[in-house]
Amino acid sequence: MLRDQRLENFLETQGIKWSMIPASRHQTLENEWEAHFGGVWRLGMRHRSGGRAQDEYARRQAEQFLIVPFLGDHAGPISVGVKSSLRTAAYECNSTGKLPDLSVFCEL
Repeated sequence: MLRDQRLENFLETQGIKWSMIPASRHQTLENEWEAHFGGVWRLGMRHRSGGRAQDEYARRQAEQFLIVPFLGDHAGPISVGVKSSLRTAAYECNSTGKLPDLSVFCEL
């Protein structure tokens, strides 16, 4: 997995302590996400998107959170194109509770 220096620098400027997640756990976490949330789009369930999703995210608090880039060529209902064999690493993060705006890293 590739480290993302730009993301790491951003997290540090936000006062967030981070550590890389091993590749095997990264895959496990992605599989768990797919098992829990993947059906939302296949079943046509309602979900927030765009500004409503950003507003909901901004209200959330978490002292610990994970950043887990998708490993495949899709992210929920969105095709993210074919990625190279080198993938961006996942990160485990600890902060003061306010979740950072990660929208500038949507290409991970």
